[in-house]
Amino acid sequence: MRLTRIDDRACVQVGEQHYDIARLSGQQLPSELDVLVRHELLPQVAALATRAPGHDDAVLNGQVGPPIRRPGTIFGWGLNFGDHTTQSGLAQDELPTLFVKFPSAVTGPYDPIVIPQGCDQVDWEAELAIVIGKPGRHITRGDAMSHVAGLMCAQDVSERHVQLNAGTQFCLGKGFDTFCPWGPALVTLDELPDLASLEISCRLNGELVQRASVGEMLCDVAELITRLSRFTTLRAGDVILGGSPGGVGLFQTPPRFLANGDVLETAITGIGSLLNHVTDENHADQQPS
Repeated sequence: MRLTRIDDRACVQVGEQHYDIARLSGQQLPSELDVLVRHELLPQVAALATRAPGHDDAVLNGQVGPPIRRPGTIFGWGLNFGDHTTQSGLAQDELPTLFVKFPSAVTGPYDPIVIPQGCDQVDWEAELAIVIGKPGRHITRGDAMSHVAGLMCAQDVSERHVQLNAGTQFCLGKGFDTFCPWGPALVTLDELPDLASLEISCRLNGELVQRASVGEMLCDVAELITRLSRFTTLRAGDVILGGSPGGVGLFQTPPRFLANGDVLETAITGIGSLLNHVTDENHADQQPS
């Protein structure tokens, strides 16, 4: 099942059509995907999806937004691909390299990434986003996947000067507004039977800068959930960013960062792609719609 957000309303996507879930349910289900996830209502949505074709009155055509607009906690998992770990010069530890991104960083799959004033080291990091659909603590590996509502494609945009200033300021460097585009859909696991084969890629102005498979993650999806739940209760609506492959701008020679006018395309096979134009705060109102 593919779940989308069109003009602030939760939709189920069947083929190319997006069907308003609230209308399909006769207004029995909420119109916000965040609420559907938090209240564990996706099984009811799945039953509706089979009856969606033919309900032309429920079809929506409009702006595609981030499927999850008001997440709980956004957990970022660092150093989860071997090549990225090697390029950073940092070693994996027994404890995870973990940070959080602020919910205000969330933006849509086709919305602009805005470079903040005074910042000139904004970097890209293509990632798999895991949406939690069932709460839990001390989740076993065997039970971990039952806690997943679905997956999204995401960008963990990072301002490196802020991130690495005064030791480390990961949350500040990664938490600016628009620094977490994701989508274009929340895709449930039944649509993705072979997670390891999914390819994560990132192109900057058409040039391939990152590519790796989900199977190359040092901690797979189940392990991320299991290890993270040792430290905190995961709640429905939380999102885990699963780490980025090598190829980020910081470790290129010379380092390369995003600039006004750049176009960043992030994709995961089976989930979809993001297309984000880069602007700065002085040009934010001049971006293409």
